[in-house]
Amino acid sequence: MKLLSVDDARARMLAEIAPLAAESIPLAQSVGRVLAEDVAAVRDQPPVAASAMDGWAVRGADTPGTLRIVGESAAGHGYEGEVGAGEAVRIFTGAAVPRGCDAMVIQEDATRDGDTVTVPEVATGHYVRPAGGDFAHGALLLRRGDRIDPWRLSLAASAGRAAVSVHRKPRVALLSTGEEIVEAPVSPGPFQIYDSGVPALAAMIDGWGGVAVRAKPVRDTLEAVIDALRSADADLVVTVGGASVGDHDLVRAAGEALGLSFRVESVNVRPGKPTFFGVLGDGRRLLGLPGNPASAFVCAEMFLHPILNAYQG
Repeated sequence: MKLLSVDDARARMLAEIAPLAAESIPLAQSVGRVLAEDVAAVRDQPPVAASAMDGWAVRGADTPGTLRIVGESAAGHGYEGEVGAGEAVRIFTGAAVPRGCDAMVIQEDATRDGDTVTVPEVATGHYVRPAGGDFAHGALLLRRGDRIDPWRLSLAASAGRAAVSVHRKPRVALLSTGEEIVEAPVSPGPFQIYDSGVPALAAMIDGWGGVAVRAKPVRDTLEAVIDALRSADADLVVTVGGASVGDHDLVRAAGEALGLSFRVESVNVRPGKPTFFGVLGDGRRLLGLPGNPASAFVCAEMFLHPILNAYQG
């Protein structure tokens, strides 16, 4: 078997992986999913100039001075009129700056006396968040291929998105081989061990955005391995164990019986030399990992993780 470097082996594997189809899901369910579309702003944010603090909306040219209070502007309930010379509007954080005003005075710096308020001098734009200060209409906020996290979800929500297009989660069938493997709580025989590799690999797959479909350990007969491979309903079949060339290593032969075409036969890495990859006759991809859990985990990080990323765009 030809030994490939890790980089060459990974490149050959990824050459066989195409992003899965897109699906639209509610934004609230999108954390961990990968965008299949760009997300652009449909309007300015904030849509109007807004106050950054509680205080008084004023005309900078009228400061310092004592101004007549003509109204109030709160978040979601702006002042409808236009503020003229010598006038001020009580304003709260996030509220729209009234027409005619170009600055605000924080409430700690002002003194109210009935229907008037005395304010110090302030410059134009003081404590005002300009319209479009966060982003402007049409701005590219998220790119296809970005993985949604809570921060990106918030950004998409601020752009008015209730749903997003994401790549389908790859289904990964996990098959472990070996007469010596049993799953808890089954009591192992004198020559058996508990399966510690597949449970951890399943957790890795779920954490990397895939859906792990676990099968029961497969007996060490060629027919049993062929049947397990044939019935695995997945985009990618991952076998654990049986990948080498010993008398009881049957995965390669079972794959060949199902039309397996090798892309990687062996990798120049320790641990993990028996790792292989190919395409089955029906088009499903097959990744063979070593049975030793440490070897399987190392090779999963180097090969399975990038493959799952590629499936998700």
